[in-house]
Amino acid sequence: MLAALLGLCCETQGEAPEPACVDFDAAGCAPLYPPVFDDVFTRTLVPSCATGGGSCHASASALGATDRGFFVDDADATHARLLEDRGDASFVDQGDAQCSQIIVRLTIDDDELRMPPGSELAAGEICSVAQWIEMGAVR
Repeated sequence: MLAALLGLCCETQGEAPEPACVDFDAAGCAPLYPPVFDDVFTRTLVPSCATGGGSCHASASALGATDRGFFVDDADATHARLLEDRGDASFVDQGDAQCSQIIVRLTIDDDELRMPPGSELAAGEICSVAQWIEMGAVR
């Protein structure tokens, strides 16, 4: 958020690739909500990636889904897509928030690559996602 969120929303064409990892202190941040997948799904992924202005991952045919292979539908399928081995950077690297593509894209200091496009999530919201990943990204 995942998503990406993280390669999770609309892909920017012709830009330099995002870094593989970012500097993010998941242990030292303050989560907005409990860092469990059900909350990550309902409080971040659905509203930020699959609805409204962030609908880049609303369906399998949405731009973010066709470019990056990620879309938000039901919680179980979305969780499986987040953890899927894609052969390159994973959306979520269980136990490693700093190198999870979702955290890279949520925190990158590049307006063209940061997700969701045109906005930023609250620090506590990103913290909740990062802590969920650090705790193993379990369902």
